[in-house]
Amino acid sequence: MNDEKRKLLLKRIVKLVCIVLCALLALYIVLYGVNRLFRKKKPTRVVDESIRFSSADYDADIFNDPFYVAKERNITWSEYGDSELLGLNCPAERCWHGIADREYYLSVGEEQAFFRDFAVCLIKGDYVSYPSFFTRGFFDNYTIPEIFTPQKLYDISVEVVNRKATEDGERESQFILRYKIMNNNGTYRGDVASDSVRPLVITTRIENGAVLIDSIAFLEGKKTSSD
Repeated sequence: MNDEKRKLLLKRIVKLVCIVLCALLALYIVLYGVNRLFRKKKPTRVVDESIRFSSADYDADIFNDPFYVAKERNITWSEYGDSELLGLNCPAERCWHGIADREYYLSVGEEQAFFRDFAVCLIKGDYVSYPSFFTRGFFDNYTIPEIFTPQKLYDISVEVVNRKATEDGERESQFILRYKIMNNNGTYRGDVASDSVRPLVITTRIENGAVLIDSIAFLEGKKTSSD
């Protein structure tokens, strides 16, 4: 075989290999897209049909309820065996309905400020801003409520469980989040009765310099009722 025929054969082989590789890449992209499309995502809102919920009023001003106004809405933070109710030293003029402002929480820590903002979002019923509290990867595995009313959250506590560095050098943290919902109407949490607690395991990651939720799971065990 002369050099010209050898070069021609080599070109054909290279062309065939390129076609096969392109076909395999296209097949991978299609299969990946189909997998993402049909992969079953975990709902973060599940409904317990045995629970009797309050009626949902999307226009209600929950702060017209004096019984709810009297509840504690600042966060109790637990870490290394110590617990502290945050916000006690914050001047009243800097508080939002009894909750210390973001600057106060930020002076304690970035994670504390994040959970404060998360709680305020739920209390306001701000379902428009709600998706911004999660990483992009979160939505590959979970669904969230599209709409919910203002939530009467109180007795909020966050317990630090674990922290570790990720492969990209960022921090991943795991927390147990507990809170009660007065007059729960089920639009946000359909798995827990009013004034009861079902703890959540929250995993956060740093994405674009911000603390965001990467996963949510129910803590194993029975629901705990109000004392």
